[in-house]
This record gives sequence, structure tokens and C-alpha cells, in this order.
Amino acid sequence: MQAADLPAEPAGELIVQNHIQIPRDLPNLGFDLCFGKQHRLLAPREFKAVFDGALFKASHRSLLLLAIPCADASAQTDAPGRLGLVVAKKHAKLAVQRNRLKRLLRDSFRHHKAELAGLDIVALVKPGLWQMKNPAIRAVIEEQWARLLKQKRRAV
Repeated sequence: MQAADLPAEPAGELIVQNHIQIPRDLPNLGFDLCFGKQHRLLAPREFKAVFDGALFKASHRSLLLLAIPCADASAQTDAPGRLGLVVAKKHAKLAVQRNRLKRLLRDSFRHHKAELAGLDIVALVKPGLWQMKNPAIRAVIEEQWARLLKQKRRAV
């Protein structure tokens, strides 16, 4: 069976995924929540560039966000924001703790992706963040995004 043989799905129909109904045309409405390679800092040199030349900083006792304008931003006006995560084993001993922190940071970044476009960001987790409950961690992350965006707006 080929793609041409399949019936066309009408726009606006719902997709059922993990018992949640999602409108089929959601990505077309500007709600792109993916976190692909174009949204991640991958190479050590990309992390080093952010650590060495951080223009924007948002600090909390348990989380530090460092950011620079994307290296690709000069070539493209709509360069996507990119996120790099640093969660040291020293600060969260168990893998399940580190993974939970990374998942919460990635999820929050995906929801703020449009506002953070044009920035390369490194999120550095400090001691104690893993001991907080998820709602408290989300509140800290949201507060730090707001601080980072405020600095970005002032610089423009």
C-alpha cells in the first residue's frame, strides 16, 4: 500500500495519542513543541562559546542560565534558540534525578522556544535543585526564563 492509496485525513480531525486528543493541524497553528537537533547545543565548542562569552545571565541558588546570541543569528534572522544542559553527577547522584531535571528544563524550553529564538543557552544545575518538587522546579525555571528574556529585550 502506498501513500497515494491511503485516504486523505481532513484538517481539524483529532489524533489520539497516549489517551489525549490532539488536533491534527496543531503544528500548522504555530504550536511546534519538538526538541530536535536544531534546538540543542551539541558540540563542546558550542558550550565553550556560551561559557566564555555569556552576555545574558540569570541566576538562582539552584540554577544558572547563560546565553549568547546564536552564532547563526547573523546569517538568519529567525535562528532557533538552542539549549545545552549541564547536570553534574556531583549535584544529583542518581540518574533518575538528573533525567528528571533535564526533562523539566527541556519541556519548559520547548514551551518558550519562540521567545528564546536567536539565543544559545546553557542551563547549569547547581546543588539542591533535584530535592525540590516538580512545581517548585518549574517555578524556578520560569522565573529564570523571565529574567533572561528581560535582559535580551534590554540589549536590543
